[in-house]
Formats: sequence, structure tokens, C-alpha cells
Amino acid sequence: MTKVVEILKSKPTRYWVEAVALTLLGVAVGHYVSSHNMWLEARYWLYGLMEKTNWRQPDVQHTFVVTVDDDDYWKGDFNRRTPIRRDLLAHLIAQLADAQAKVVAVDFDLRSPVPDGKPRETPAYQKETDELLEAIKKACSAHHALILPATIGYGVANSYVLQSDIYSDAQILSNYFSTGYIALPPDARVVPLELTLAGPKSLDSFALAAVRAYKPDVIERINNLNIFPYGGYLQPSDFPHLGATKILAMDKTALEDQVGGKLVFIGSTWHKLSWNTGPLNDSHLTPVGPIPGVFVHANYAEAILGKNYYQPPHELFAYSLEILVLLSMAILFAVKMNAWKKLVVVVVASSLFIVVGYVLLQNLGVYFDFLIPLVFLLFHVSADKILDWRRAALANSPEKD
Repeated sequence: MTKVVEILKSKPTRYWVEAVALTLLGVAVGHYVSSHNMWLEARYWLYGLMEKTNWRQPDVQHTFVVTVDDDDYWKGDFNRRTPIRRDLLAHLIAQLADAQAKVVAVDFDLRSPVPDGKPRETPAYQKETDELLEAIKKACSAHHALILPATIGYGVANSYVLQSDIYSDAQILSNYFSTGYIALPPDARVVPLELTLAGPKSLDSFALAAVRAYKPDVIERINNLNIFPYGGYLQPSDFPHLGATKILAMDKTALEDQVGGKLVFIGSTWHKLSWNTGPLNDSHLTPVGPIPGVFVHANYAEAILGKNYYQPPHELFAYSLEILVLLSMAILFAVKMNAWKKLVVVVVASSLFIVVGYVLLQNLGVYFDFLIPLVFLLFHVSADKILDWRRAALANSPEKD
């Protein structure tokens, strides 16, 4: 302690004011970067790296994905049409229900032509929409759960309100039918849960609604978290999946072996411009790279079901850790040392952030986003060095008359 006091006294007050100011600035800017979802690509990379080193390696146990891929969309019966052919969705739902899929979640935009539902559906598509609704009712009556996407918009004072979908007045009165919002969060690592609507009432996310229908007891565990957790990520290739045309052509026994008792997501994986050309129709940047939205929802569902998610640390803990390390750096730099020793100190401090983040993830299931503290640790070191050079230059400059 005496040594620390001596170090504190060895530097002028100005040094410590600058150190505290730089530390608080770094923490404030770090908070701004996090809250505005900046530098996401770099943060995704670090997040993915942390996950790869996690001993709790997940695997897909509950979900199956049916994809409308390039062959289905550009060469097959889907006829590259927007909106997606509802009669073919109806056939898929009927086929999956017949093969004893427990839950079918349809990840396609089913909004009405206008938000107020007048009209609810374009007359040219009404017949196939009726076929889709009939397939949904029949599947629900046979105790197979159906999840459809709910369209949300902005109401008074930027509140969230439900807008019309093609099924809005269909009166699907069944405990086996539910909806969820498919809009994904700006930060794809965050597992979306409930959204508060004007009313007030709440709406499940698409993945949460699917899990609630599949294993309702799991939702209690998530609700007890009272936060939006960070979810683990798997590659699309890790999920069992088949194209829509193949599903429609399979016999009941073969298909039941694939989807029986499972939570099945249906979504798009085709490319926008033409067969295998251009970006994906529904692509989202994630810690495992750009992947189709249907696999993002499947990832969220698997994260919830397999408890493959991490709590973010309490803000007070995160800020305290950042300030502690940065101020410790200021104290260490107050000790006279050469450039190489200072470099070692920087490396050790940076390693401390990484080790703390790794230990929290591995042992407590807490994810600490250490990229921002690392960046501002380096900023603090650089700024302090620049100020040192400035003071030295001023001290050596000839006095002016």
C-alpha cells in the first residue's frame, strides 16, 4: 500500500485527472457503441471465437428446417412468386402434420396488402389463402401446433401495434394456434423474447411462440431470467433440413422418421436475383456469418430449449471491471519503466479482460463483451503516451520572450 501511495504522489494531479477523464470517456463511449450496435462484425467474430472454445458445445435435438431453396423457388412449383404460394404452404403443413410433426412454424411474410386489413387479402390470391387457412385449421384440430408470423407496426407515441395479416379474421379458435413477431433484433446474438404492445399486452417472438407450443414448461425458465439473453449459434449445416419439393414427394413413413415429434420451421433460402445468384432472399449477419432468417429462428429455439444461452453481466459489474482495469493501468504507467515493460503491461491487462470473459462464460454462463474495453484500454494507453510526448515537447521548448 505504501508503494502505491508513493506512485500516486510521484505524478502531478493533472496526470490523475487525465487518467480518470480518459477512463470515464472510454467507458461512456463503450456504452454508446454497445447500445447503438456498432462494430457488430468484430464483436460477432469474438463472440463466435468464445463459443468455439466453450466446453458446452450444443447440438440440434429438437428442430427440423424445411427450406424453399433455389431449386424449389426458381425451378420448381413455387414459380419465383411473391407472395409465396399459399397453396403449396398448405400442402407442406398437411404433409408435416400427417407425419406427426409436433409444431410447424411458418417463417413467411403473411401481411395483408394494407395495414388495416381492408382488403385482408388480394382477390387473386384468396382461393389459395383459403386453402392455407383450411390446412392450418385441420392440423390444429388434430393437435399439431401452428405458429404464424404476426405483423407489427407503430402506433401512437411509437408504441407497437398489430397490423392485419391474411389470417386475421379467419377465426382460428384453437389452443394449438399462435403467432409471434419475426422481426429480428439489431444484434443477432440477443434472443428475442416478449414484445410489449399498445394496450398494454405482450407478443411472443416467433421462436418463443414456437418453443411455448413445443415445450411450455421451458418458458418458465426463460421468464425467470427477466432479460434478453445471448444465444449460442450453430451453422445451418448443423440442422437437419430438406427442401420443400423433397418434403412434398416423401412418403409418410420416411417423413415421420425425419420430423415426427419435432419443432419444424419452414422458410426461404433462395437467392434474390436468380438461381444461386445474388444475395440470399432473407439473409442476416450473425456470429457464424450471413445465414437465412429461418435458421436464425431455429437457432433461437434451440438456444432456449437446450439452455444454450448466456446472461449478460450486470451493467454495474461490467463498468466496475472496465474502470478498475483502466485505472490500474494508469497506476502502473505512473511507475517509471521503458517502452518494452509498458508493452508487457498492456498485453497483461488485455489478457486479463479475455481471461475474465472466458471464465465467466465457461463457469457462470455469463457473456462479457470485452472488445470495447480492450479498444479503450489501447486508446487510454495511446492517449497517455501522446500527452507524455506533448509535455516533454513543451518542457524542452525554448522560452518565448
